[in-house]
Amino acid sequence: MKKGTRIQGEINNIDEKGRGVLKSNKKDYSVPFTMPGDEINAEFQKRSKNNNIAKVIDVATPSVNRVTATCPHAGVCGGCLWQQMKYDSQLECKRLMINRALEKNCHDIRIKEVTPSKDELFYRNRMDYAIGWNGELGLREYGNWNNYLDLETCLLFDKETPEILKIVRRLMKELKLEPWDNKFHRGNIKYLTMRRGEFTSERMIMLLFHDLSKINSSSKKKIEAALSPFCTTLYLGEQPTNTDTESANKLELIIGKPYLRERINNIEYDIRPNAFFQTNPRMARVLQNKVTELAEISSKQNILDLYCGLGFFSLSLAKAGARVTGIELMPESIELAKHNAELNKLSENTEFTAFPVEKHNWSPENYDTVIIDPSRAGLHPDVVRKLIEKPVANLIYISCNFYRFAEELTELKQSYTLTNLEAMDLFPQTPHVELIALLKRTSPVLIYS
Repeated sequence: MKKGTRIQGEINNIDEKGRGVLKSNKKDYSVPFTMPGDEINAEFQKRSKNNNIAKVIDVATPSVNRVTATCPHAGVCGGCLWQQMKYDSQLECKRLMINRALEKNCHDIRIKEVTPSKDELFYRNRMDYAIGWNGELGLREYGNWNNYLDLETCLLFDKETPEILKIVRRLMKELKLEPWDNKFHRGNIKYLTMRRGEFTSERMIMLLFHDLSKINSSSKKKIEAALSPFCTTLYLGEQPTNTDTESANKLELIIGKPYLRERINNIEYDIRPNAFFQTNPRMARVLQNKVTELAEISSKQNILDLYCGLGFFSLSLAKAGARVTGIELMPESIELAKHNAELNKLSENTEFTAFPVEKHNWSPENYDTVIIDPSRAGLHPDVVRKLIEKPVANLIYISCNFYRFAEELTELKQSYTLTNLEAMDLFPQTPHVELIALLKRTSPVLIYS
């Protein structure tokens, strides 16, 4: 089929990436920004990973669950795929997608409901706004890695965003900051990153450059004067590689303290620019409480927290009375975990080590519970193997990728029984959702010499 070929029909399903599925001439087409019940006109775009991708031209008859999106950039921006969908319908689609993944992998358990987010908009505590090669400042178009939207607003972060975007645009023109070109690897300014403390009202801003040495002291003073009224911490960062990443290899603190502080369930966390932290702080409290509940903490309990990051779960478990060992690859995150343990007077109950999780050899008799909270890519194969060969009494798996979880659960069932599975929506307006699973050991402990 040629690009631009017209197709029409009713969206009758949602694919694994949250796109509507249109069946035409015995073929399925994935159509972003559509939903079940929409009758649409679309045109074929391309084949991608065994999928036919189409673009909606117009919605001839909208689904009863369709609403008018609040954001003017909805329908194009890659930040939100589901703003056109009623929130109750978003939750139902997530439930169906999770259950379909479980069924595909031959699991009997099903999700009955998805716990809704406390906020449907303005829920994120971090946003990374890319600088486009033509000077755009915002997010990428959905499905187009090198096409950028020059955002005037963003309903994911906070209501100060439009003013800050305007100021950064003005600084780019005034200081002649050349935008970075990801394709030809030239230019300088790459990203605007903002973080906020939902429960502390702090804000961190970082401008990321390819070469920080090109920003002279006069320019730094102008950046400081323009942005300091909007933040408690201001950084300039440098990422000299050609890799498209928001992470800085070098940081220069311009104003404020080196950390942004957040408070979750009366535990304080200091966060640096590159650190990972749960992006929905109000739902992070709910998630943290659920993990602590499943762990059934006692004063003599030993817990191993794999992929511990800066101690998000470790510190809440330690505060509840457990002895926690945290393992994480990134030394900077481990430094933060130790710092946050001291900040909350929990150092005696915690131990943190920077080490590859897949290379850590634990003894199952030494731990009552293992917590795993990997990235979207899921668990390293060696971690899965060790969890099977050295099963612990209780395994709590927090997953932001239910497809990977469903696949890995098939293997984990060799040594565990899934006793509890819940879903929480930490990512409204998107197809992403968080799973929290409790698995109990079914095979005997294997003692290794």
